[in-house]
Amino acid sequence: MSIASELNRLLQAKSDLAMSIAAKGVTVPAATTIDGYAALVDQIQQGGSSLPYDAEVEYLMTDGSAYIDTGIQGKCAFEIVGGIKRSLTVAAGLFGYRASTTSNNQCLIWYGDGHSNSGKLRFDFGSGTTAKVQNMTSASVANDTLLKYNLASLSAGSQTITPQLNSQEPTTGNLYLLGLNTNGALSLNQDGTYVKSAKIGKGGLTVRDYIPVRVGTVGYLYDKISGQLFGNANNTGAFTLGSDVT
Repeated sequence: MSIASELNRLLQAKSDLAMSIAAKGVTVPAATTIDGYAALVDQIQQGGSSLPYDAEVEYLMTDGSAYIDTGIQGKCAFEIVGGIKRSLTVAAGLFGYRASTTSNNQCLIWYGDGHSNSGKLRFDFGSGTTAKVQNMTSASVANDTLLKYNLASLSAGSQTITPQLNSQEPTTGNLYLLGLNTNGALSLNQDGTYVKSAKIGKGGLTVRDYIPVRVGTVGYLYDKISGQLFGNANNTGAFTLGSDVT
């Protein structure tokens, strides 16, 4: 075995270990070296721990004001399952950030059946004047479709597009869920947009792994990585909740 292949094997093992630790609810800082992992393993709670919510629910749906601020900035990989109220006649932002409508974008925009784009999904990325926007055009994008972006291609079900401007995606700006962050302002936040699960990756690690939950009758996204609840980041509005998951 060559030195290079052995090094790659060790790096992959380190990455796998970091993901396993994170999945147990312990945050793994990106700068952690391998000799620091033992202390992180010691932080994993063994049994008897209580979760900070009353029940998992099927989905979290915005009323047109409520949204989630993920606290994650810049270019990222993601996996999201969600959708929109199909009767919408306007564009609805599901996820992302943009410096403006024409620059430094990484965002997902849905169109309802009542819109001229009829059920399509649009991916904005990069900046500049060429090939910034791409639509899923081979078929309407169904609700509850897995939307997966790995920094090279975006897939929605069986459809795939390959963006050309990955290097120009944003490096700053918190990514929003159930709405878009347009240079610090909430935009395209539409009643009926919902999320059933969401994962966000940075630097090869999963940094957010959200599931929708409720505390009493109030909806949140629970991050299985940090063990934190993410609630409505707006001072108005509320989430509609799906049924309890049993």
